[in-house]
Formats: sequence, C-alpha cells, structure tokens
Amino acid sequence: MTKSPTRKAAFVICATLGVGLLFQNCANSGGFELASEAGSLVSEGTAVDHPGGSTPVPSSQGPLLANRYQIQSLLMDTFKDPSIGDTAGNNRVLSKILVETIVKKAGTFGVPCDTGNPLLDVNAGDDCDGVIVAPMYQPATTLRAAFKIQACEQILGNDVFVNNLLKKIAGAQSEVNQANTAILMSYFYRGDDPDPRSLAGLLRADQLAVAADPQITLLNRWRLLMTAVCESTGWEML
Repeated sequence: MTKSPTRKAAFVICATLGVGLLFQNCANSGGFELASEAGSLVSEGTAVDHPGGSTPVPSSQGPLLANRYQIQSLLMDTFKDPSIGDTAGNNRVLSKILVETIVKKAGTFGVPCDTGNPLLDVNAGDDCDGVIVAPMYQPATTLRAAFKIQACEQILGNDVFVNNLLKKIAGAQSEVNQANTAILMSYFYRGDDPDPRSLAGLLRADQLAVAADPQITLLNRWRLLMTAVCESTGWEML
C-alpha cells in the first residue's frame, strides 16, 4: 500500500528525531561520568566498613515519573480551550480521552483508585482499571508508554486541540521557527530551558517533513512536532 505524503512526512520526522527527545531533562554528561565511576568503585570494593559487613550496591531505582493525575492535568492544560470550562464543549471530549487513556490506568501510572472524585471523573464513577491499591508513582514500562502514545495520538488527531495549542504558542498561523518550537516544548517540559539539541532536531525534522511532502499544511507540520514532543519521555520526569 502506498503511503500518503503526510504519512511519509510523519515517518521522516520520527526517524530523524530518533532518541534525542527521550533524554530531555536528564543529567549532563558529567552526571553520567559520576554514575559510571560509582559503579566502578562498587565493583572494585571499598575500604569503608558497612553495617553487617554488607557491600554497597548501585541503586536500581529509576527516575520518579509523574502519576496519572499529574499527566492528565498537564495535557488538559496544554490542549484545552481556556475560554470555557473543562467539562464544556470540546474540552469535555479532551477530558474523556484523558480519563480513558490515562486516569483509568491506576496500575500503570500510579495513585490509588478514587471513584468519588468529581473533578477527575467525567465518566460517572470509575477512574480506575480495577487496581484499588496502587503506589503513588509507577515506573516506566512499555505499557505506560503505549497508553501515553495513545493519548497523544487521540488528542492530536483532532484539529481542534492542535489549534488550541497553536493559539497559545503564537496564534493559528504560528511560524515553525526556533522561538515558537521552544514555546511548544515549554508546555511539556515545564520549568526547564529547552534543550538546544532537541530544538535543532525538531527543526531539522520539520525541514525534512516539508521536503518529503511540499504540500504539507502548516497545521500538519505543527501536528507532527506536537506529536513528537508529546510522545517523548523526558517531560514525565519529576
């Protein structure tokens, strides 16, 4: 089956970005050097005495990731129409997407069930996936990534939500440039300065997407960039 020009552009942007966005918010190279050195010290032994004669081992704990309510709040704030309530118009559609793909997945994203929370439950009574007891935070898993990708694709498959974010960036006709792309990233990587390498990767991917499909609309160019940032993993790190 022949791919449409837009699908070709999407393939190009994904292949170009690679893993660059996956490590946004990670430590700098010096941090990784320190981690490596610490591992070497443990493997070689140390002269420091430890209670019970135990040998220190590297921590296996992964980064702390946002829970289901935190992810829902960020995505709702990013893509909603701020001029109406969260349960009105298309904002209600957005709320339902997030409930189905994120909020109901307590066992995947964390936070025990709360079937009586009216602010988060827009489907009348069920904000869980059957996991009554769940940790406040859950680690990165393939299932977690799949549910988040599902949420991003359902949201960005709707022109209304793409336009909602575009208006917040610089208006419906926002030019794809470094300044506007940095604003896009700031909606996901809140409180952090945009990583220059990730910005360059996104802009390069946009150039290749246009080369692959010269007729691609401005809306679809932004849709591809929004999808790439939304599906990246770094913004979940706390």
